[in-house]
Amino acid sequence: MNLDFKKIEKIAKERHNLHEGQSSHRPLLSKKTGLTTSPWYYEFVGLVGEFAFAEDFGVEVDQSLKVDGDGGKDFLQFPKVGKIDVKAAQIPNNLLVEEGHVRADVFVLYGFDINKETAWSVGWTYKEEVLAKAPQAWPQKVINHIVPKFELNHINKLKQMLGIECEYDIFQELGL
Repeated sequence: MNLDFKKIEKIAKERHNLHEGQSSHRPLLSKKTGLTTSPWYYEFVGLVGEFAFAEDFGVEVDQSLKVDGDGGKDFLQFPKVGKIDVKAAQIPNNLLVEEGHVRADVFVLYGFDINKETAWSVGWTYKEEVLAKAPQAWPQKVINHIVPKFELNHINKLKQMLGIECEYDIFQELGL
């Protein structure tokens, strides 16, 4: 799906300015150079996932600025499954949830290509599956629960549980 990355960048910069100096605010560092790509990129990555999920599930992103953030709960509209936290990554090989921040009931992972301004669903899992993964210091020094993408459920399963229409997927039917 195509997303409006300019709009997302604008919101990311606003959130960055609001959260700068807070303990949960960590501009992403390059392993190669030790420099940040852009100080607001951390916010941008999260917002890409939120906007992609909103597009897939027909809901709106909460674009309001909250001093304390969203508390790890991006979407609250789905009482059938509870609170949903969306994660995103350019190389979405793993769902990463920071230790002590497993607050949602469902976690969803999206991948994105910044050059093509596109995003795609990778999969989702329940809180219990995240907590079952022993926390590790990865990447860098952040302690995360790590769920490999091949252990995630297909996004259509979540859509079906929520009564949201989804396209037929032969790979899902075959369990691939």
